[in-house]
Parts: sequence; C-alpha cells; structure tokens
Amino acid sequence: MAKFIDSPVVDKAIDLYYKSLDMDRHDDSRKNEHSQARMALSNALSQSGMHTEEIAKIINRHRTSVIHHLKHHTGELKHWYGYKGKFERCQMLVSPVLKSVIANDNTDKLTMLKASRDHLLSEITQVDHKIDELENSIQ
Repeated sequence: MAKFIDSPVVDKAIDLYYKSLDMDRHDDSRKNEHSQARMALSNALSQSGMHTEEIAKIINRHRTSVIHHLKHHTGELKHWYGYKGKFERCQMLVSPVLKSVIANDNTDKLTMLKASRDHLLSEITQVDHKIDELENSIQ
C-alpha cells in the first residue's frame, strides 16, 4: 500500500537527482527534458511506495497527472528518447533513500545518500575523462 512520507532526507535525495541532471527542481517548464525528469521521478517514487497525492505535491502537478505517468511508464521506457536514463538515475539516487525512510532505518539513509553521492562523482569522473580524450584528439 502506498504511504505518505514527509522526509527531509528524501527531499535532499530529490534535490540531488535534479542537480545530477543540471536542472532546477522548481522549473515548471513543459519542455521535454523537464517533463521527462518529473515523469521519471513520479514513477520511481511510486514504485518505492509513495502515495500519488504526495508525488503530485512534489512535482507540482495534479494527482491525475501522476496516474497518467504511471500508466504510460512502460511505453515511455521503450520509446521516449532520454526518459529511460532519467528514470534509472532517479532509481539510483532517490528510490533507495525513500525505501530506507519507509523502513525507518537512519543508518541505511546515510549509507544510501553516500552511495548516491559516490555514484555521481564516478559519473563526473567518467565524463571528465571523455572530455580530456576529445580535447587531446582535437589537438
């Protein structure tokens, strides 16, 4: 059963997710990348056990929009370019934190946040390495 969760730890994990996408969490744009980010977050939160009404508040949309996202998730994973990556990123950064909050395990919350941070640092290192390779190939 879906639960109502009000946790600053989950809120920080959501901020981390948006920061990893280099997006403003409160940007209400209807542009593709912003819609995908909201939809990915909606689905990850729902799959982790959060109630649709609470998800709607987090993404600043109506509950019916969240339900729409849930219904179209499988198709969007297959056909909406860019969505799958955002959803997987959200699952890595937000879902474990939410699950640990639901389980009420503070040690696990800290571990998950550190794991999320370490994952992002690893991604940044990989991107920096690719940039260096491209710059060296240009010269």
